[in-house]
Amino acid sequence: MLLGAGDGTFPTHTEYAAGSTPYSVSVSDLDADGNLERRRVQRR
Repeated sequence: MLLGAGDGTFPTHTEYAAGSTPYSVSVSDLDADGNLERRRVQRR
């Protein structure tokens, strides 16, 4: 997942663990603090 810098470019990538069978990944501001939170759904 690459998060844009807001100026049309991308900063250096960051790797996030997604488990062995990720089903879905979403990015949103869940708590309205202006910062994006990442969440995933793991398939069993």
